[in-house]
Amino acid sequence: MKILLVDDDLPSRRLLEKILSAEGHEVLSCATGESAWEYYEREPAAMAILDWMLPGMTGLDLCRKIRSHPKGRDTFVFMVTARTDAADLRAVLDAGADDYLAKPVDIAQAGVRLAIALRQLEHRIERNRVEDALKKSEQRYALAAQGANDVLWDWDLVEGRIFLSARWYSLLGLKPVPGEINPEEGWFERIHPEDRMRVKRRVEEHLLGLTDHFESEYRACHESGHYCWVLSRGVAQRAADGRAVRMAGSHTDLTMRGVHDALTGLPSRALFMERLNTVLEINRRRGGQPFALFFVDLDRFKMINDSLGHAVGDELLVATAQRLKNCIRPGDMIARLGGDEFTILLEGVRDNEEAKEIAGRIEAELVQPVRVRDQEVFSTASIGIVINHSGYQQAEELLRDADTAMYRAKAGGRARFEMFNATMREAAVQRMALVTDLRQAIRRKEFLNHYQPIVDLSTGTLAGIEALVRWNHPQRGYVSPIEFIPIAEELGLIVPLGQWVVEEACSQLQEWRQVYGEELPLSVSANLSTRQFSQGDILLTVQQALENSGLPPSSLILEITESALAEDIDSASVLLKKIRDLGVRICIDDFGTGYSSLQYLHRLPANALKVDRSFTARLDQDREANEIVRAILDLAGKFGIEVIAEGVEMERQRATLVRMGCHRGQGALFSMPLDPEQAGGMIRKAFPLRAVSGA
Repeated sequence: MKILLVDDDLPSRRLLEKILSAEGHEVLSCATGESAWEYYEREPAAMAILDWMLPGMTGLDLCRKIRSHPKGRDTFVFMVTARTDAADLRAVLDAGADDYLAKPVDIAQAGVRLAIALRQLEHRIERNRVEDALKKSEQRYALAAQGANDVLWDWDLVEGRIFLSARWYSLLGLKPVPGEINPEEGWFERIHPEDRMRVKRRVEEHLLGLTDHFESEYRACHESGHYCWVLSRGVAQRAADGRAVRMAGSHTDLTMRGVHDALTGLPSRALFMERLNTVLEINRRRGGQPFALFFVDLDRFKMINDSLGHAVGDELLVATAQRLKNCIRPGDMIARLGGDEFTILLEGVRDNEEAKEIAGRIEAELVQPVRVRDQEVFSTASIGIVINHSGYQQAEELLRDADTAMYRAKAGGRARFEMFNATMREAAVQRMALVTDLRQAIRRKEFLNHYQPIVDLSTGTLAGIEALVRWNHPQRGYVSPIEFIPIAEELGLIVPLGQWVVEEACSQLQEWRQVYGEELPLSVSANLSTRQFSQGDILLTVQQALENSGLPPSSLILEITESALAEDIDSASVLLKKIRDLGVRICIDDFGTGYSSLQYLHRLPANALKVDRSFTARLDQDREANEIVRAILDLAGKFGIEVIAEGVEMERQRATLVRMGCHRGQGALFSMPLDPEQAGGMIRKAFPLRAVSGA
């Protein structure tokens, strides 16, 4: 990156030049603020490192001028200063700096701080680029929709209601419904059962930001009972924190459309499925030779579209279609399903090995760079393969299993192929069953909080507990949070689940206080998910939990990951301040893994932060981990913020943390999470004299 370095002290400037040049960055070195500003106006730098005390224009003045520049928002500004009391640091931040380096500069600590800053800068650049690409995509889509004779739809994701234009009801022979309706009843229930989950998955992928737009072909049920083919497209509108709040698009009737894809010239999905059903019927009647179905999906196609533009993406799709043709035999059929998805029908394959040989040939062909508009574009593909030996009755069943195998190939690292087997189907079925059970589990109250102690690292004294949700499935027993939390996040169920966790944690601690005395010196921590923090009415949730339980607000700590805060620091700061005004304490979780800086600690009303377990695990084994933990302790100490180390599993880690000045921690060295009965026993041992008579 291009880095502007401004310092009138030559030894300090040379030291920082050495650190940055060693990492391969282009360093522009200046001794005065005036000369640095002349350079910046001509060519803005990605990062600026400014000495506070410069002759003439000071570092603070230069920082303000950089922020006033049209591209100043993209520049990460470090202030170098020997003045590090809280008032001076606030002046640095008020001028617009992101972070600071203390003089005299320590090489090791500066290297770590700069590395963290560079990660944050890369995130900032990527976020701005994606936002610009999304705006262009939305504008392009709006123009296309205006000229189309399609169904238009507008989905309010916050309220869970969708508007469908009158053309939708005409297409399906339905009586028009005015206003907004439930998307499940108005749209998804009309989709053929064999297509429904695939369409929902495509929607979820876009809402999670994994694709730059939503696109899917499927069968929709007409009121008369027959099915018609529909192509749905859409794009999400996102809030400042990146979450999707609205989605708009179109439904296109494919019944009268041509049988070939307009972009690549390949057969359309409808034509391909017709051919696949025919081949399946012939083999079923005559017992013909096995055939293979390939499901081909380009890897990271969204990234290519975002970085190089949709025109380049379209040319890559055309080139991919041609290269796929070069890999197959005469008589085999290729189709484009939509987006970056292709299918291949291979008739007369001898066995699995022949199918694998062809898949390997395709992988080798697609990994080669494509020349598009005077630049080389690199792409790979993940391939799912199904061999029709027996048992398939419908073409959609083959396509479903090939799609499942393709996703297994992506999960295995991309740029590879996977042969479908029954285990994959069982895993997919189990996941869908888990989704259904998860929805019901919230209503059936199958969840239970376990509690992990937080201790004083020097004395081992119990200082607090963290509530960690567990699922006691009626058939499967305890389900790992690793399985169900990501699904709850995807489906939005994490909001009611998180609300229950907070309410239950407050009630449980208050129950223990009634047993062991109101003066029980314990707090309980509850985690807020990213979606819960951004979508749920968390302020109301906390107020109700405290009111219903009677727990003093000071006994509740809410934990939120720093990555959830970084997306919209201003909104996060306002909301957290309202929560803290209730008397509740705030803890920043997983600190150090995202894009942390002094800027966040200064602006967020945090009482504590947790050092991520990945750093704790590497203490005394990785110099960088030691330096990062020291830097976190130093930053937190300047603002009176408590630090808790997560994942303390060994005595040497505890001893090192104590030497560094970290006072609290949690982990397997002290205790695994305990159920309420076990946790109550732990509290009784820790505070035996506090139990009331008869407890």
